[in-house]
Amino acid sequence: YDAVMLVSIMLELENGNEFQLYACDTNQDGVIDIEDIVLLIQWILDIDINSRDQISHGQYYQDNKSLVIESNGGIAGFQIQLSESATITDMSLPSGWSLRQNGAICVAYSMDGSSLPDKFIIGFERNTVVKDLKIAGWGGKSIQAQKVPIPNSFELSVGPNPFNPGCTISF
Repeated sequence: YDAVMLVSIMLELENGNEFQLYACDTNQDGVIDIEDIVLLIQWILDIDINSRDQISHGQYYQDNKSLVIESNGGIAGFQIQLSESATITDMSLPSGWSLRQNGAICVAYSMDGSSLPDKFIIGFERNTVVKDLKIAGWGGKSIQAQKVPIPNSFELSVGPNPFNPGCTISF
């Protein structure tokens, strides 16, 4: 019940009373977010964080209707803020994971102590813009994933033309 209430308050599906709001901020940083969910699950499952790969870097890129998330450690949960509401059409979360969405906010987290692979793909019904992506690892460590731009076009030039015995290739 605690995890369900925490997620509902975070996604603004429930208001919560003063005590619930205080209890939901498990790391006491003044913000209810993915870090609080992961920390609560970690406490419930009594997870030993020393046996887990810690996250120190994460990035994402968007390709058409897909969002690709990459990290260098075990992802225990993530929180996405989209520019507008968009339905998730394809996300192969492990069986022990939960996904909740309210409008433009989406949160997914492990309920059984499993971690996501280092590269994870999410499909949306249409092109959408990610405004913010926070990745949380076990142990309360979270990072803002950095957006990796994908070029819209590629250009290749070779010179001089004709060349002999060497040339310069620019891209």
